[in-house]
Amino acid sequence: MSAVSIIAELGLTCPHGGSFYICQGAETQFLGCCTMDPCASGKGYCPQDSLRYSSYSKDNYISIPPENCDSPYNSSSWYTCSNADPPFMGCCASNPCNAGCSNDDLLAARVDDDPSNASVFLTATATTTSGSTAIPSAGSAATSSTSSDNGSTSLSTGAIVGIAIGSSFTALIAAVVLFLCYKRREKAKKTDLIASGQPSPYGTPGAYLPSPYQDSFGSPGLSLGMSPMPPYSAPQYGNEKIL
Repeated sequence: MSAVSIIAELGLTCPHGGSFYICQGAETQFLGCCTMDPCASGKGYCPQDSLRYSSYSKDNYISIPPENCDSPYNSSSWYTCSNADPPFMGCCASNPCNAGCSNDDLLAARVDDDPSNASVFLTATATTTSGSTAIPSAGSAATSSTSSDNGSTSLSTGAIVGIAIGSSFTALIAAVVLFLCYKRREKAKKTDLIASGQPSPYGTPGAYLPSPYQDSFGSPGLSLGMSPMPPYSAPQYGNEKIL
């Protein structure tokens, strides 16, 4: 389970300001609300004047085990109070289970040394460097981590769109170049055929091809060896008088 899921599941909030932090892997694994990031330096330290009231969902009272308090205090100063309004969770110099804990009595809390208690607030995968999980006082979860083994990256939407447009433009240019090369090659073929005197497979525009059935004068049949027709003469009869 992630740290953000832990915060959301337990309903951890900061009703009097600040953000809720779990400094897993820090020198002191701070636990609670602070107006500054106690995990950033890797020490897990929140100054007294930066400590804020830490609360939780009352329904999760039995799910929160006792944790510990930062030196010189110990677990005897840790409280989980469901009767306080709002419910209090953390370290306090006085018993906060009736009226809550004032800012002057707030003490810095930390994750307990007992793994069975600590596991409720720690993620399944431990890190060798400090990391912080913060939730603003409004109740929305936000996480910031300085873990060195978090190296995953992702492309933005703009980068993906740019790559797609670039690929399409490159494909279009390639298609135009191939078409121009094809037209140039066909034109070169025509030029070579004309220069060599060979008939073009495309034909010669405007050229007249004589019919095999006509001679050079356009008379049909002469080219086939046929004799010309004899001249016509009218028949003569014996009783006709020729004038």
